[in-house]
Amino acid sequence: MAKDYNTFTDVSTGDVYTAATHNLILENVENYRVPPMCRVKQTSGQTVNDATPAIVTFGAEDFDTDAMHDNATNNSRVTIKTAGVYLIIASAAYTAGVSDDASMSLLKNGAGGIGGYVSWGPANTGAGMTSTLLIELAVNDYIELSLYQNNSANTARTTSTTQTYLMAVWQGQVS
Repeated sequence: MAKDYNTFTDVSTGDVYTAATHNLILENVENYRVPPMCRVKQTSGQTVNDATPAIVTFGAEDFDTDAMHDNATNNSRVTIKTAGVYLIIASAAYTAGVSDDASMSLLKNGAGGIGGYVSWGPANTGAGMTSTLLIELAVNDYIELSLYQNNSANTARTTSTTQTYLMAVWQGQVS
């Protein structure tokens, strides 16, 4: 459910401060105290085949204050319910074995890399990547995390469940 951030007009001498106005102010205070945000994580490792991009799925939430994620339906997505500027943070890691290159990309509405990071690791080591992005998003925009790996052994790699997550934190409205 989207959070409402009410706007107010200037007051003049003689204006009456009503219970309705008071309740709107309290709603704003509560919404700023607990802004729209979520952090989703994997519950099991996900296979990323060699030279094939994979959209990461997330089966659990650490928190979700604005119903931005569903663990069963479209569980690869963090869907925006309250428009504004968001800080997006994504992290991904592969278990040991990445021998050439691994990359991640943030996608908006299923297309176009809007942020990403590339990491190379020596043979039989894990590869960890993090991406941070500040972006304006509208209601029903969604963010996904795409992973890619290309190794000389031409084998699939598995994500690390403790280091693969996606977060969105509302920073404010665009004026």
